[in-house]
Amino acid sequence: MFGMGRLRGWAFYSRVAVLALAIVFFILNFSVVCGGLLDQNMGYVSDDVWYVCSARNMLREFWGLQPHAFKNGEAYATILVRDLEGYDRVLEALKASGEPYEVLKDDYEKALMGGWGKAFAVLASEEALHRVEEAGGKVYIGYPYPDSPGIMSYLNLEHPPLVKYVLALTMLVDDRPLAWRIPSLLLGSAILILAYLAARKLFGELGGLAAAAFIFTEQTVRAMSMVAMLDIYLSFFTLLALCFALEGRGLASALTIGLAGSVKLPGFFTLLGLLTSLAGRRRLKLLPLAVGIPVLVYFALSLPVIQYLGGFKAWVEELLGALRWHVTPRPGGPPATDPLGLLLGFNAFPLSFSPPVAAAPNFLLNPMVIPLTFLLAPLALKGVLRGVGTALAWFWSTYLGYVAVYLAGNTTLYSFYAVQFTPLAAVLGGGLIYLINNPEKFFEAVKIYGEALRLRRRVQVGG
Repeated sequence: MFGMGRLRGWAFYSRVAVLALAIVFFILNFSVVCGGLLDQNMGYVSDDVWYVCSARNMLREFWGLQPHAFKNGEAYATILVRDLEGYDRVLEALKASGEPYEVLKDDYEKALMGGWGKAFAVLASEEALHRVEEAGGKVYIGYPYPDSPGIMSYLNLEHPPLVKYVLALTMLVDDRPLAWRIPSLLLGSAILILAYLAARKLFGELGGLAAAAFIFTEQTVRAMSMVAMLDIYLSFFTLLALCFALEGRGLASALTIGLAGSVKLPGFFTLLGLLTSLAGRRRLKLLPLAVGIPVLVYFALSLPVIQYLGGFKAWVEELLGALRWHVTPRPGGPPATDPLGLLLGFNAFPLSFSPPVAAAPNFLLNPMVIPLTFLLAPLALKGVLRGVGTALAWFWSTYLGYVAVYLAGNTTLYSFYAVQFTPLAAVLGGGLIYLINNPEKFFEAVKIYGEALRLRRRVQVGG
């Protein structure tokens, strides 16, 4: 009885420690975001420029809504005019309104589109912006756009829409750089907690604590938690789907894989892991549902896109174009890597130089899964460690998915892609602590290999 009480006390303190780690993780990342990350390029950081702006455009084009973007009672807006004469006319309208205004940016070049000769961003009253429209200016309410090609009409249709929906929702509350990043910051801490829960399920409390510590020190998870890009959402749903699978909730896992695939198409990589898990548990009747549910989720979340494009056929053509894009190498630019580099953390993708933020995968954590696979797989097959086979299938189906993309032609993989499978490596890393604490399991795995070799020799001799 006393022993059980001590065990429950240990579990309680470990959970408190994990919660504290998650809170500290959030605070550290939040402090970097507020400590200079938002001071560059009008608050846009690296590739999040494309996802944030496409979300704003979807809000306007799909649903006819305007983001909530105010500072001290004045609205942010980007204004388009036909020519310099129109620019002067609009400025006169701003002045004639009698309301205070501030021109925030007036040197747009790459963002100009179809027939518009000048663009500038302002902070002005809604009444003043109404006068601008009367003077012939086209007003886009919302935080000012950056000067990127085609950015004011870009919808990012090469990727599924789910994250853009989330960002659009944040914009209805507050369309400013910090607000875009709050979901990413929260998901980063949630990943730490999920890694603990998954590893604890497989390897006990110490294994769970080790997984949480691995996430806490993992630079790619930290970096992607600070930007409004797709990949931290992808990582979260991939890990959440594993947690459901470990609990035997195959349908919930399938639904979550559909959400992951609705973030980025690589979210569907783990479908192979789910099918392997269900087949291994003899739950063959669920296999059709395990495939069908993610597809239905993806389709349902794509309905606004289908409606905007004008029908199912146009959407299918867009989807096929996206698939071709995913297996096409990117033009020169940021440092790219290959599958081995993705595993080992070579060629870190820089998100920011000041403050320095880079997606630099831990060069020990992901490779550690290779020897752990050899040690844990026989124990999983023998039923000694339940669920470990599912976790291994999750990791390898995800990583090998990127290998397949590379072999199909996309030779420009980026290091931040590793954020999808690095938390899975952290979960499996809990197995290292388990084997250290239970050395007899290590020797049992070696014994299983020995028995397999002896059986093979007997078969060969008998043959």
